This record gives sequence, structure tokens and C-alpha cells, in this order.
Amino acid sequence: MLFASAAVCTPTCYGLLTGSYCWRTWLKRGVVGGYTPSLIEPERETLATLLKKNQYKCGFFGKCHLGLNWTRDNGFKPTWKDGERLYRGSWQDLPPETGMKVDFLNLSLADHWTFVLIMPFLLLSVQAWMAHLHLLWETGARRFQTIKYRSIYDMSGGKEGSPRPGWAAPGFKIEEVDIEFTKEAIAFIKRSLSESPGKPFFVELCLSSPHIPWLPPDFVKGKSGDGPRGDLVVLADWCLGEIMKTLAELKIDEKTMVNFVSDNRPPPWNKRT
Repeated sequence: MLFASAAVCTPTCYGLLTGSYCWRTWLKRGVVGGYTPSLIEPERETLATLLKKNQYKCGFFGKCHLGLNWTRDNGFKPTWKDGERLYRGSWQDLPPETGMKVDFLNLSLADHWTFVLIMPFLLLSVQAWMAHLHLLWETGARRFQTIKYRSIYDMSGGKEGSPRPGWAAPGFKIEEVDIEFTKEAIAFIKRSLSESPGKPFFVELCLSSPHIPWLPPDFVKGKSGDGPRGDLVVLADWCLGEIMKTLAELKIDEKTMVNFVSDNRPPPWNKRT
């Protein structure tokens, strides 16, 4: 697993999915942003393409942070200030050669710009997914209204664990992203067994916790006794527990391999770790 060793998430995720050293890409340091094209090369073999050759159904859920292929206006270079304009373009899946059928994700992480949850060809918020779609239809393109995240969650004045300001879809709630990712991953598992009985499946569930911002949902607040970041560790445990419980209920826990790994470093102030 030495090929997956890195101090931050993008290169670690790349190594885990491809089995290739992260420095073989154009990204030589740091991470990609919410507007970056796909880091996985079209010709690169991935866990998903390999498993699909063996009849696996593959689904990706959670914090992508490997780039996506946005459709941009001619000559447009996306920035945070022009985020609303970017959102008015269409969204495309990862290149089909990667084998990663994206079902439900956030572009990078709950601390980076572009605060939306995505399903194929739809940009929507958690509220839209749970209630009704807040989408505007113009000239056949799917668009949605945006608001500045600053008006909701701006704690960028130096408070530990605060999110960065940026654009957000209406109803987007940082506290709920991992809960929704887990629900969608569970739904995929059940759907895979129902549609293809006896055939294997592969799920990658990439949680945002316990990365900043440290905004735990109410049901785990104070549970760790170690502050909001500790509460997000409890949330990560809960998400894993829901997956394990589902596997047991489906009576496939004894024949399902579960790998639980971290793609991130300790808190940002632990510079000597």
C-alpha cells in the first residue's frame, strides 16, 4: 500500500483507486479543488474497471476530491467569484474509462467551495433531495439558484474547524452530508442485490468527517467528550456502523470485505506529525 501513502486526501484517494503513485499525475503537490477536471486519466485502470471485468456492480458515494468534468463556457476559467456562472453549465460524470459510476457526491469536501450534492445530471441540495427540487429550467438546461455560504456558515474569522465561505445550493447543510452519503451507499447495496442476485458489488464511500468544518449533526453533539472534531469521529463510526448493520441484515456480512482507511492527516495544527 506504499503507493497510496500521502499526507492529504486527493493523492491518497488517487493511489487507492488506481494502484499508481500519485506523483505520476500532473498534480505534484496539494489537492484539487471543486472545479478541477478529473485527475484520473481516461486510460488508467482503477479498482472499478478491474472489478467490472469480474461482473461487479460499482458505485461511488461521498467526497470525490479527484476532479470532475464540468462543461464550461468558451474560455471560462472557474473561480469562486464566478461560481454562480459555473453552476449554470451542465455536469458530466467522470470519464467512462475510469469505471466510476458516480451516484451521489460532493465535489471536494464540505470545507471547500461549491457546496452542492450531485446526482447524475442534476445539481441539488440535501433539502431538494429530501423534499422537492429547487431547480430552474431555462432553455432546456437544468439550473438552480445559489446563495452565498457566507450568509449561513461563515466562520472564517479564525475559529478552529470553520468552513471556508463560498457558494451553496439552497438547503445545503454541511452537518448532513455524511448522513446522506451513507444512506445512498446503503440504497445502492440493496439495489445491487435486488437487481443482480448473487453477483458481487463494490462501493466506495468517502466521508467528509472528521475533516473540517467541524459541524457535527445534533445526534452526535457532545457524544465524544472531545469537542466537535471528536464528535465527527463518532459520526464516522456511526456511518460505518450503518453499513455493517445493513450487511448483517442482508446476511452478507460474512462474505463481504470491508476496508476502513483514512485519506487524511491529523488536525492542521499538528505540523510535526
